[in-house]
Amino acid sequence: MAMEFNRIITLLRKERGITQKQAAQELGISQAQLSHYEKGIRECGLEFVVQIADYYNVSCDYLLGRSAERSGQTIKVEELPAAQPPAAFTVAACCPPCIKS
Repeated sequence: MAMEFNRIITLLRKERGITQKQAAQELGISQAQLSHYEKGIRECGLEFVVQIADYYNVSCDYLLGRSAERSGQTIKVEELPAAQPPAAFTVAACCPPCIKS
């Protein structure tokens, strides 16, 4: 996991002015587990990344240090665009100079 994650979740908690114990209770984990995440001793799973992003109202990219923007657009599975069928592949379309008449 990104090295920024532990530092960012610690800063978000302190920004909110709450203790590890309070945050852990609201997140449904033990205070020791949150402490391990904040210290970088233990890595969390994807489900927890999403849960804590929702808790602090930030994007997962922000938590992982991939974006300076705190909020990202959240979409539901139903809102994803339909998968497009793959385009037909032809050698002529790929590399016309390679084709000899």
